Amino acid sequence: MKTTFFLIVKPNGTVKVTKTNPALNWDEIAIQHTIELPDMLFKKPRLQAEIIIPAESVQPQVISAQMQDNILNAIKNVSGLEVKITFPETDANDIL
Repeated sequence: MKTTFFLIVKPNGTVKVTKTNPALNWDEIAIQHTIELPDMLFKKPRLQAEIIIPAESVQPQVISAQMQDNILNAIKNVSGLEVKITFPETDANDIL
C-alpha cells in the first residue's frame, strides 16, 4: 500500500495529519509525506489446527450393570421419568 498525507505542524509542537491538502492557519506549515507499507502488515493471522485420532486408539466402551443403574437413577432424579436401557444382542467376539 502506498499513500500520501500531510503533516501539519505548529510552532508549539502541536501536530495533526490530513489526507487531503489542508487549509492552514497563519502559524501552521504542512509537510507532504508519502509512505509505502507492505500489504501483509494489514492481514490478520489465521490460526489453524488439525486433530487426528487414530482408529487404533479408539476402544469400545463397556457399560457395566452398575453404570446402567447410575444412568437410570440420574435420569429419574432429574426428570422423574422411568427409563429402561436395552442393548442389542452382540456376539462376544464383537466386543473384544
